[in-house]
Amino acid sequence: MIVAFWESYNCQKFPEANGNLFNFVPDNNSYSKQNVLRRLHYQIRQPQEKLVRVLIGSIFDFSVDIRKSSSAFGKWIGC
Repeated sequence: MIVAFWESYNCQKFPEANGNLFNFVPDNNSYSKQNVLRRLHYQIRQPQEKLVRVLIGSIFDFSVDIRKSSSAFGKWIGC
């Protein structure tokens, strides 16, 4: 269960905040309780990189290749 999710900054919503001096993308945060299984996320249009950080405890994070034309289709890596 996700307890909280918030967008702390978005340059499209607050362009005056940085004077358009740099391209800062949306910064989103979420909080999960212990023993939570989060679902897979992907974006075909306007993909976003994900920065995962753990303040307390540990996680198992993984990526799955969903490109049907890829020789690695369906394969995953995790740590």
